[in-house]
Amino acid sequence: MKRVFAFLMVVGLVALMVGSGFAAWFTDQETVQNDFAAGLLNIDLTGSGSNGVTIALPDTTAGGTGQQSGMAPGVTEGPYEINVFNKPNNASTLPVKYRFRAQRTGGSMAFFDKLWVKVQHGNCVEGGISNKYVVYEGWLRNLYFDSSQAISEQLDPNISHCYEFLFTLHRSAENDLQGAAVEFELTVDATQIDNPGWAE
Repeated sequence: MKRVFAFLMVVGLVALMVGSGFAAWFTDQETVQNDFAAGLLNIDLTGSGSNGVTIALPDTTAGGTGQQSGMAPGVTEGPYEINVFNKPNNASTLPVKYRFRAQRTGGSMAFFDKLWVKVQHGNCVEGGISNKYVVYEGWLRNLYFDSSQAISEQLDPNISHCYEFLFTLHRSAENDLQGAAVEFELTVDATQIDNPGWAE
């Protein structure tokens, strides 16, 4: 019985090998070419305040000219227009969110601490901004606002968002600030709109 079973197994294997040598199957294949490119993110700042503003107190000391060539307590300077521009498609292809912040880079810290800023956003129009509303008002040293929260809109390529900055030397400024000066930077950080944070 074992011999018969072994014989049948050998015959079955031979038949399987011979049969598979003569079998043919029709097949087809299609290929899809995939090309990926990283997006571009490139913003620029434009407007009357985009090249910087000089802030200094008037010289009212003995022998000084007394001319109002700088800031005085309670007096507002501006508006200075700063527009955030997401460059056209050949330079930037991604919608962005951005944030403003301020940092003193030199001069009087006491003066910097007494600067109050009001930031307004509105529609960009020839010669200014229309339909303005306040997105930040407070101490310059605390300036921080995120466009995705403050104005709830992304900045698409080839589009500008327009802002006006008004600076006031707070009324609490005292005589020790006469003749003082300060330098500071306004920085705009931008990132792709779906980035959940800023540190990535």
